[in-house]
Amino acid sequence: MAEGSREDVERISDWLLRFRGDPRAAHRRIRSAAGRLRRFPFSGRVVDEFQLEGFREVVAGSYRILYLVEPDVVRIVAVFHGAMSLDDESASE
Repeated sequence: MAEGSREDVERISDWLLRFRGDPRAAHRRIRSAAGRLRRFPFSGRVVDEFQLEGFREVVAGSYRILYLVEPDVVRIVAVFHGAMSLDDESASE
């Protein structure tokens, strides 16, 4: 995972811990979905919100994992709640 996406997961975990209790289930879903991308990098759908080619996403529970498939690696760009738009500034902070 890229540093920014790791920070996204940590921010999600912190929020869940403060407001919802235990973040472990969401964290496991996100990590599991991200791990599957190693074997099935094209399993996610193309992201319609972007005009840029190559961005794909998988859904893990209530969260979207945005990624790029590069020649030798799958680069996870961001992880955010599905209710957020990619246009939201908070999705890229």
